[in-house]
Amino acid sequence: MIKRKRGFVAAVTLYEIAVDARDRTEEHPEQALVSLIFSFNALEAFINETVTCCKVTLGGRFAEHEKTFSL
Repeated sequence: MIKRKRGFVAAVTLYEIAVDARDRTEEHPEQALVSLIFSFNALEAFINETVTCCKVTLGGRFAEHEKTFSL
């Protein structure tokens, strides 16, 4: 996992694809579907990377409320 200034690699890349597709919906209406799908993928990647980041930075130790989030 490589952290950048604006977030994690997969989540940021997927988000940028979604935004790019959104910006092209005026001329190409089918890009709305691409934007929607990549938005969901970006959200999922962000959640997965957040959990992984917590495991790495905390050494795998979670508080009780964090365990329910990651399971």
